[in-house]
Amino acid sequence: MTDKTRPDCVSVLAVLRDVAARKPSFFFDKAGIVGAETPAPWVYLGPKFSRRGSPLVLAQNPGVPDRNTPLEADDPVYQAMARFRDAPLEKLAAAFAEANRVQKDAISSWFINDRFYEVAIKASGSSLDDIAILNVVPWRTRDNARPDANACKVGMLHLVAPLLEALEPRGIFALGGFSYDGIVLHCPEWEKRTCLLPRRGHGSGRDDLLRKARSFWEDLR
Repeated sequence: MTDKTRPDCVSVLAVLRDVAARKPSFFFDKAGIVGAETPAPWVYLGPKFSRRGSPLVLAQNPGVPDRNTPLEADDPVYQAMARFRDAPLEKLAAAFAEANRVQKDAISSWFINDRFYEVAIKASGSSLDDIAILNVVPWRTRDNARPDANACKVGMLHLVAPLLEALEPRGIFALGGFSYDGIVLHCPEWEKRTCLLPRRGHGSGRDDLLRKARSFWEDLR
């Protein structure tokens, strides 16, 4: 019997393989100032993620505009992404599982982990095992420049939208306006199931942000 709470991993793998094989120029306007250098983690899928029950955290990439180089802790992630991209079909699922494992180890080192992922996890009563994390743009931009409108559109239509269909999260926590606006513009059917966590809402405003996020999650049906 098929477990209807599990995401459609065949579709997930197909979407990710297609995106991983594309060149960065597919996302960025050649005439624009934004380019791409290092492939970035583009999805983390917790082993206990459930359709219509778990949250998806939607971020942009880069997450830290003033940091020009990847963290050393991210190196295994980039290597795992490359192995996934190059894996033969019969080893694709195993390569994806490895990528999830090394991403889980790296997430705790990410600068925005304690500010935003923690809010999403606490608000939904989840853990890293239960959630999915996705970047609108799956590439690290040159000099960590803000991705342009074309990159947002391509990322939403070719990465985010098909993964939302395959994963069917209960709700989305959008980290910042770039991610939230991407939902509004390109996946409007998900707007009412998306909570904006503004990037300025850390520090003294974290308690208010957590109350907002909890209220959003509890109101979802």
